[in-house]
Amino acid sequence: TVDRLINKDLSDNGFTGLKPCIGNYQTYVVRYHILQAVEDAIPYFSGQLLDVGAGSSPYEEIIMASGKVSEYIKLDFASSDYHQGHELDLTWDGKTIPLHAASIDTVFMTEVLEHVHKPGELLREVRRVLKPGGILFMTVPFTWPMHELPFDYHRFTPIALRAYLEEAGFDVKGIQLLGGWDHSLALQIGLWLTNSSMGERKRKIAKILAWPVYSYLMRKGNNEYTEIRNHQMHIGLATLAVARK
Repeated sequence: TVDRLINKDLSDNGFTGLKPCIGNYQTYVVRYHILQAVEDAIPYFSGQLLDVGAGSSPYEEIIMASGKVSEYIKLDFASSDYHQGHELDLTWDGKTIPLHAASIDTVFMTEVLEHVHKPGELLREVRRVLKPGGILFMTVPFTWPMHELPFDYHRFTPIALRAYLEEAGFDVKGIQLLGGWDHSLALQIGLWLTNSSMGERKRKIAKILAWPVYSYLMRKGNNEYTEIRNHQMHIGLATLAVARK
């Protein structure tokens, strides 16, 4: 039915089995890029992996399928709604990770740093638990509305993210722009259609009418060249960093 197409995400899995559809206007673009970044980074993961802010740990299956990660450790707030129905291995206060220094090979952290008041302090704590030469993979948003208030503090440029990482004791292997102008515009359309104050009847009509434009931007953006430069737009960042020896 029309209502089902408009309101339901038709993906096999909302994070890793993605299918673009009217029902996931708001989330598809972001999750598509995060998934691509995770898949590109998996060859660098090994040993004991700590998922900081794990929530439902949606990428655990594809990470473990590589065979290089021996243990997947899930860390989150005990009170977080995001891990409901999913068992955690560790809980924390958002400041101190309850692990010994230099005990972890890989840290995995997606869409977490924007919720930390003092990101440098968290990155230094991540550096503490990582073995020298250990890997940190992280994504952060840039184009996204305020959420989880009052715990939404930052949107990051690649320059700021690199500075935080280097000050915390990391060597940055690379910072990748997720999306460019076309996908940023597609995301803004999806966010507007989902969250603006139009009535529900108008919203249903607008979602249907906007779908060809959204689809065109998604196709066009797949071939868009992105680089860190003046006047470049992005929806988020993915970074791979190494704990400095």
